[in-house]
Amino acid sequence: MKVVSPLVPCDACPVMCYIAAGKSGACDRYANVNDQLVRTDPHRVLSNAIEAGRFESDIQGFMDDLKPLGIEMAEKLIEALGGDAGKI
Repeated sequence: MKVVSPLVPCDACPVMCYIAAGKSGACDRYANVNDQLVRTDPHRVLSNAIEAGRFESDIQGFMDDLKPLGIEMAEKLIEALGGDAGKI
């Protein structure tokens, strides 16, 4: 017989998630870790991974999410510096 882990309730926002074991809530800020509600903000996940000596696979999702912002910021910086990336 398979033992099913309980759902952990999260009331951090109006969504009021019930999070299954090993999953995160709708906001991705909280997760069910060993049947405990744990905050999992990207900076915390990154810090934990670096301290453990590994991080690439742990943060790949965050990096993919941030790529459009990074491109936008780089384009704005190039524009602010005269618009010619080759002269920077």
